[in-house]
Amino acid sequence: METVISLRPAQSLKNHYVAQKLNFLLHILQESKKGYEQIATAMPDRSVQKAIEGLAMECGQYISELTSQISSLGSEPHIYATGELYSSWYQTKSWETSNNDEILSACSKRENMIIKAYREVLNDPSIYKHLRGIITYQLNGMLYAFVKVKLLNTTLRH
Repeated sequence: METVISLRPAQSLKNHYVAQKLNFLLHILQESKKGYEQIATAMPDRSVQKAIEGLAMECGQYISELTSQISSLGSEPHIYATGELYSSWYQTKSWETSNNDEILSACSKRENMIIKAYREVLNDPSIYKHLRGIITYQLNGMLYAFVKVKLLNTTLRH
């Protein structure tokens, strides 16, 4: 016989709200991953290409984690098919004709959006403590990945 755990209505509402917040972050990461993958293929410098591929991999890992957490809250993660994702930050330009500075500038703008999204979720007092730890860990991982790209860019300029 299966045990069914029923949540109080208030708990269920809170879980749904928290899942919406996580889905917001999930969407940002899905768009970012797709963009970083597209941009990386156009990078003329192999070391910068690898660093940007690292950003895409980081996003992919965090997408998996968030998907699992959203499911554990009893909600459906909103996983977008590649064709459903649209973000002007990576589709407005032919990256093959761009130089490193243009590409890194686009990545920097996206970095600001990702950090802002993470902070928005972290600043919400409704976020459960264990989720706050996961989100903080992910934010720190993204910040570290961005620092690697910036350091590489600085090294290439000198």
